[in-house]
Amino acid sequence: MLEKYVFQPHGVESQSIEEISNLFFCEGMQTKNYESVRYALYFAIKYNFTIAEVSFDMVKGSNDCLLLLLSYLYFSKHKDKAEVKKFKDYAEDLQKNSMDNYWLFIYEVLPKSKFKDDWKAIKDKEVSFLKKDI
Repeated sequence: MLEKYVFQPHGVESQSIEEISNLFFCEGMQTKNYESVRYALYFAIKYNFTIAEVSFDMVKGSNDCLLLLLSYLYFSKHKDKAEVKKFKDYAEDLQKNSMDNYWLFIYEVLPKSKFKDDWKAIKDKEVSFLKKDI
């Protein structure tokens, strides 16, 4: 909504979106407003900029499935192999006891070989719950 009703109609430049997003991220993490943090990461992915403060260790404690997934996508886009590996390892840990709460994060992060039964069948069909062009 912010993008559709504020950024686009008012021609907000990507530099300003980056500054706003960094503010959203910092303030959101301090106040545990993870929705604003998710927006910051979404914009960073879409407009291809960095958020200086973000790290696996920082977002892990949020216990927020969508924040974990967006952070993983952010580090994947920025080709940060060390951080991506941390998210994959964490997804494997969560898969053991927390699949119901973190299924989207786990499903999108782990390869087909890490799944059994229905999850494996869905992965085999290359189903994704993510829009390709964010």
